[in-house]
Amino acid sequence: ILTADGGKWELENKSPTTTYTFFDDETFSRYNSKISDSGTYSYDEKNKKLTLDIKNKEQLIMENVEYKDGKLKGEIGGVEGTLIKK
Repeated sequence: ILTADGGKWELENKSPTTTYTFFDDETFSRYNSKISDSGTYSYDEKNKKLTLDIKNKEQLIMENVEYKDGKLKGEIGGVEGTLIKK
């Protein structure tokens, strides 16, 4: 799901617009007008969990992940977030 059609996703309702690009080797990049960084990811479809390890920064864990209609929805620290397929 993550790497299909170029692997580009945008974080919904985020200013500045943040773009994530997922690659087949389980790495990703994210960028907007303020940041540009990268790291590794793992997607556990069975347990509905997406883990992003951002190099030298932080680990983000999105839980209760569901993919529907080009959107990947889940919660990070109890806050709902949505990635939209680009």
